[in-house]
Amino acid sequence: MRRVTPRAALEAGWLALALLVPITFQRWSYDAFELPKQYVTLVVTQSALVAALALWVAGEPRAGRALRTAPRAMLGWVGRRPGAIAGLAVGGAWLLATAASTIPEQSWWGLPPRWAGARAQLAYASLFVVASCALRRPVQAARLSVVSAAAGAVAGGYAIAQRLGRDPFEWGGYLGASVAADLSRRPPGTFGNPNFLAGYLALSLFLTAGAVLGLSGRWARGFLGVALALQSAALLLTQTRGAWLGVLAGAAAFATLLAALRGRRWRRWLLAGATAGTLALVALRLAQPLLPPGSLLERAATILSPGEQTAGIRLTLWRLVGPSWLTKPLTGFGPDALAPVFQRAYGPELVEAEGALGGQSQYDRAENAVIDTLLATGLLGALAMAAVGVVVMAALGGLLRGTRDPATAMALGAANLDRGPVIAGLAAALTAHVVAQQFNVEVVGASFLSWLVAGALVGLASLPPGEPASVENDDPHPANLALALGAAVLCAVGLGWWELRPLRAGVAYEAGLVAERAGKPADGVPQLMRANSLWPHYYLFWAELAYADRAAARAAPAEEKERLYRGALAAVEQVVRVNPAHPLAWSYWGDVAGEVAVASGDVALRNRAKAAHVRATSLAPNWWRYWSSAGETDMLMGDFPAAKERYARAAALNPGNWTLWASLGDASNRQGDKQTARSAYERALGLHPGAQTEATIQRAIASLG
Repeated sequence: MRRVTPRAALEAGWLALALLVPITFQRWSYDAFELPKQYVTLVVTQSALVAALALWVAGEPRAGRALRTAPRAMLGWVGRRPGAIAGLAVGGAWLLATAASTIPEQSWWGLPPRWAGARAQLAYASLFVVASCALRRPVQAARLSVVSAAAGAVAGGYAIAQRLGRDPFEWGGYLGASVAADLSRRPPGTFGNPNFLAGYLALSLFLTAGAVLGLSGRWARGFLGVALALQSAALLLTQTRGAWLGVLAGAAAFATLLAALRGRRWRRWLLAGATAGTLALVALRLAQPLLPPGSLLERAATILSPGEQTAGIRLTLWRLVGPSWLTKPLTGFGPDALAPVFQRAYGPELVEAEGALGGQSQYDRAENAVIDTLLATGLLGALAMAAVGVVVMAALGGLLRGTRDPATAMALGAANLDRGPVIAGLAAALTAHVVAQQFNVEVVGASFLSWLVAGALVGLASLPPGEPASVENDDPHPANLALALGAAVLCAVGLGWWELRPLRAGVAYEAGLVAERAGKPADGVPQLMRANSLWPHYYLFWAELAYADRAAARAAPAEEKERLYRGALAAVEQVVRVNPAHPLAWSYWGDVAGEVAVASGDVALRNRAKAAHVRATSLAPNWWRYWSSAGETDMLMGDFPAAKERYARAAALNPGNWTLWASLGDASNRQGDKQTARSAYERALGLHPGAQTEATIQRAIASLG
């Protein structure tokens, strides 16, 4: 019977994560993918740590004395473990960046839809430390690989079903859009986005490959072979070029490390892999004109065309925001506080790169791991991450040297398991992930596994020759064991309920949105109030409540208008409180306050609304949206000269948007500047807004005389 020890509790935790996180999603609210995955990550990680601590206390005969001397013992324990030191450095860097953040509340809790706040980062660092200290044998790594293969097979199989049109669900979009999503071209699987699914598969693919070659059982290899095939097919169907590049790098690393671990000439394998990959990419690029449009090969051929498709947007983002870290070089802007940075850097260059998108997108990530880390945590965070890399590389070097030491090889060996492919699979998975992350954003489903894999490499290299399989205290007395496990279960239930708040808030928020879309904003207000009471840390929840109150006030009888407008103003005040550094928050405030000021005749509030729009445009002077929003408020207030000026600025920043030219024409017409109005209307017509709109604009031109 397997001993019930703290280490067993920790292993049960990371295996549960490896199985559940990749396949978890829900359909009750707009945040269908990332939030449920983070929920599982936080609850299982915290529960495993509590269970391990409870088991240690239950099995320690002198627990009280041990706890009193714990700080000194902990320092000595950490000092002997480089993985723990590096993990603590990462956690410390993220906490420091949170304390120095421009938006500390948001940096701590995280922001939908990525949920990359300090809490999530501390969970990842904890997983790295736990794996580096408790995952010390290849058989443990093999179990992690097998469970990851099972989860990857489910995620990949679901993506294939989507590609074949057999998805049992009808999705409204990757993040809850109201229009049904077409998942047949690039299936997102259980991740909600094909890029995110591919980022995970780049990891699980090599873990599965290592287990296929490392295990000896026929049935095990058959199962793993099927899992490998499903994941490979799904990875191809995602058409994610960054992940494909990561897999190429991972394949070269896998072959090279496997050769080195088996005592062969690894340099030849490395050279052969690099040469084959380079020749394949060059051949695809040369053959691109001959490839069928829209095919997988044609998509792969564009890897060497950095300016094509979404790659051009990424390059523009990197150029625009890369230097921004120099504004706060030491501690960065804070976790999940990057949206204002992008807003300030936004300009016509990005509008041009977007092409047909016309500057509609809002970016809050550079989709590059290095740039995002520098922006979020500054130089200190980058150094902490570099320390993790050094520790992992040193561990891998130790594992390679261990193959030439019979005693170490025997200590690391296990029956029916070839450790070489398992270790090579871990290292190749991490290589593929690092390369893929240079073209993708951080997501929960891949991040938790990458930190576990990195910790596993450190842990496997830290077992000295001859150390026994377990160095933990004796099994606890049955009564103590029952008490410890009972406490852990109660704690897990409490944590599960506590961590469920943002998901419950999302469900209420979705119900409020449904009521608004149905033209019943008054019915949506109570649901949106409930969403904000459950999760008051998300500024868009407050903004939606403000707009619902405002819409309800427009249709309400006179005696109800004032109350609803006051509610709208109070809600939009919370938007600015939660996220004062974001120009969008000030734009929302000016928008709502402007209408309330007009309805109430409050001159002071009118001036404050104008000042809020000035604040928004000063924070993001090169994004047309804020100038347009300011123009709308000016039009509502009857300040047509100011509206004309702001619409002209918006149109200059986004000259391909016909709406801005039409609005400029309206403002100029209302001011009496018929020449500017005619010119603006004609520019709008030249952008072909559609027959109905063109007829309206033609009538406006005719009215100018």
